[in-house]
Amino acid sequence: MQVSSYLYPMPNLLISLVGDQTVPNVFLIRDPAFRRIDHYIFVTTQLMEERRRLAHIIAATGISEEQYHTITVEADQLADIRHQLSRLQLPLTGNHYYVNLTSGTKLMSIALYDFFTREGYQNCSSIFYVPIGKNAFLQVYPEGQRREEAISYRISLGEYLASYGIEALEQKGTQQLYLPPAYTASAFPHFLKAMDTGKAFANRMKGLRDRYRHTSQKAELQIRVEPEMQSFLYRSVSRFPEKGLGKAAVAYLIGGWLEEWLYMQVKEGLGCRTPPSGSG
Repeated sequence: MQVSSYLYPMPNLLISLVGDQTVPNVFLIRDPAFRRIDHYIFVTTQLMEERRRLAHIIAATGISEEQYHTITVEADQLADIRHQLSRLQLPLTGNHYYVNLTSGTKLMSIALYDFFTREGYQNCSSIFYVPIGKNAFLQVYPEGQRREEAISYRISLGEYLASYGIEALEQKGTQQLYLPPAYTASAFPHFLKAMDTGKAFANRMKGLRDRYRHTSQKAELQIRVEPEMQSFLYRSVSRFPEKGLGKAAVAYLIGGWLEEWLYMQVKEGLGCRTPPSGSG
């Protein structure tokens, strides 16, 4: 939604730059330190609109259409950015402006800092920045209030993926992992090594995948293991029945192992608690 002016005061407004990195925006929007925000203004560009970065932020945070406005600027044109900010006609009294300089281009950050520290806005603005690699935000203005404060909000995996435009079509809980994370981590290099041996292993895995797809609608599924695949399973991966593979085992072998390994990498990377072992 585009806006040219505000005709009424809103006590607390958060102004954010929209760029390729969307998570810093999500953190500040969701952090308890900014829970009293009444309205949001997003400063974006045509390129970021084409990449749907703002749409991803909105999806991750659940901000309603009535809660925010956007302005689209020329990313590297200081004069245009200043002009678009001036068109907002933000009141000099009655509001407080919380400005997030993270994301966007350097010139967009400079323009926002310059605009909200000029006479008139300098007494009703607070400016923040989220450094890369730090779980904290910095207040950089007013200078007398400079501080670093830890971000207390813990983003969920769903929010993280949504902020980058990734939609989970099916969610698997940690209790539904086929095998314990430690086992999958130990089996991971064996799969990689086998795939590097040439087309033979890839073809056998494709055959297993095709048989699974043809019979996956059956409630009970058992697929006979070819001797070559059986040799790989019991020499490198193990923990599978000798006579045949059930539905969950086949799903794990044809790609589930990679999904479960990536799941744990993302979860640990976000600092989440290690889940309980699977049922395998």
